[in-house]
Amino acid sequence: MDTLQTENKVIEDLKAPAITKKPTNRPAMQIYRPPGLRSDGSSTTPAATTSSSTKPKPAAGQKLSSSDCDTNVTSQILKEENNNKKDCGESTSSRASSRASNNVSSDDRHTNGSLKRTESSLSSESTPSSQKSYGSNSNKLNGQHVGGGAHQQYNKRINSTKKENQKKKVMSEHEIEKAITELRALQLHSHASQIEQWIGGAFCDEELAECIGSALCRHAIEGGGGSGVGKLCANFKYAPSIGSFVKGLIIALSQYLECRHKIREDHFRMWISFIQFLTELYSNLGSDSKGELATIVFDVFNYLLRPPILEHVKIQELECLISILIKGGYDLERECPDRLALLKDLIRDAFIDVSEPWARKMILLLLELGASSWKLPTDANEYYFNETAT
Repeated sequence: MDTLQTENKVIEDLKAPAITKKPTNRPAMQIYRPPGLRSDGSSTTPAATTSSSTKPKPAAGQKLSSSDCDTNVTSQILKEENNNKKDCGESTSSRASSRASNNVSSDDRHTNGSLKRTESSLSSESTPSSQKSYGSNSNKLNGQHVGGGAHQQYNKRINSTKKENQKKKVMSEHEIEKAITELRALQLHSHASQIEQWIGGAFCDEELAECIGSALCRHAIEGGGGSGVGKLCANFKYAPSIGSFVKGLIIALSQYLECRHKIREDHFRMWISFIQFLTELYSNLGSDSKGELATIVFDVFNYLLRPPILEHVKIQELECLISILIKGGYDLERECPDRLALLKDLIRDAFIDVSEPWARKMILLLLELGASSWKLPTDANEYYFNETAT
């Protein structure tokens, strides 16, 4: 019995290390790290291998002791862990390398595909665009050539139409007969022969036109028929010598304007005829005077709407100024807008400075004409002129 018990104890002692817990000299488990951050475990494995290799192997048929069993078990466990770690590292590295290679290959395929697409798109688009650009350049060149020809043709058409219009804008037989009748009706005995020569030459003589223009201006102002003679002068708007005719009128008007103060004081009727004649001339022949008639008009406003004449202005003079703006305000605004803006300022200042109520009301009418596009409404006409007359 004792022998059996001792043998059982020996067997249990031999089996006990395999069943008991692992020895304390077993290395601690390491935390898993990615392959790039993992440290090589060569420091532990060689020691284990050397320690295990330095120990002598038991002879054949010799039983292993408990310490040998423990060392064998631990070496096997360490080998298995190292193998597992190596397998995991190799698998993860292989997966990472395969992913990287896949990504690189996919990127290469993508870039190659995009390059191929861009090259194909560029090659497909370059040919039409180059053809288009070449076509557009050729069209531009052709357009310049053709456009230049078209522009020349257009200018030729404009010039031809202008010539046709100029040819059309000649005095008709009715206008010629009317002008001759009214001109002879004035009975300018001092210039009768010159008038007949001008008529016989179909109003083409420049010197005669200038002379007759000056004669008509003097007759209109001194004879007292300013508005009537001004309308007669409008009949010669399309005469061949209209430039010289207007030149003679302006020369005579300038001479009277230089003597305006004396004429106004001594010959007030002539002064009113002067303004009336100027009004008709500018409304009918202002475009043919090259701004010279407009200059005379502004000079008349500056003379009448500034002190000391403003304090002694007459109602007839203000009526003439109103008539000038009604008949020629649009032409003044189109021909010389800057000077017209200064004239509006002058009218405003005159409205403030004038002392007579009726004069202030008529100057206010001048302001309203500028604000209403040079047209006077019927109610304003009745308000201003009926009350002014009463």
